[in-house]
Amino acid sequence: QLYITTEEWLRFKACVTNPHCRLLWVLMAECGLRIREALNIQYKDVDFDHYCVYVKTLKQKKAKPKDRVEPSNDTLDELREMNLKPNMLCFPFSYGEAFAEFKRTCRAAKLDKKYSPHTLRHYFGNIVAKQLGGNAIRVMEKMRHSDIKTTMKYVHTSPEVSRAEADVRHAEAKRLEGEFMKILYIGIEMKFM
Repeated sequence: QLYITTEEWLRFKACVTNPHCRLLWVLMAECGLRIREALNIQYKDVDFDHYCVYVKTLKQKKAKPKDRVEPSNDTLDELREMNLKPNMLCFPFSYGEAFAEFKRTCRAAKLDKKYSPHTLRHYFGNIVAKQLGGNAIRVMEKMRHSDIKTTMKYVHTSPEVSRAEADVRHAEAKRLEGEFMKILYIGIEMKFM
């Protein structure tokens, strides 16, 4: 897995030339959005009264309501300044255009050529894992994952996490996963009684 460091992230932002792309990348990094989730945000999905953005999670197998993510106030202010019509996309780029712009900015910032927009989701995941002390269940919620195994990629492979700390976090996540499965099993059992 490739992880962008904070220093690289700052260098990347400094090299972005398109203000709409800059806002797109910042929103993705602050909220852990996947590129297609971010590109599908309509202006009506931004709730300025409650300081959040509602995002349709594209990776879920079952249809579900939009997830709520909370960008910084500065990012919300920039979104507000766009003053778009409700059904307009906040970021009117195709996936290919956004991907090409991301790669161009990486080259300008002299970053690893293997980085992709998804690298920003990993950046968010590592920041959240560090802030939450590696609490895998809480990181799973913030990342909007449906499987704890996916979350573990973010919790114990951050470059800032020592191997010993990673082992402790992994053991705790396994314990929590077991407890979660027991609760789920009991819930299913009670449903059919």
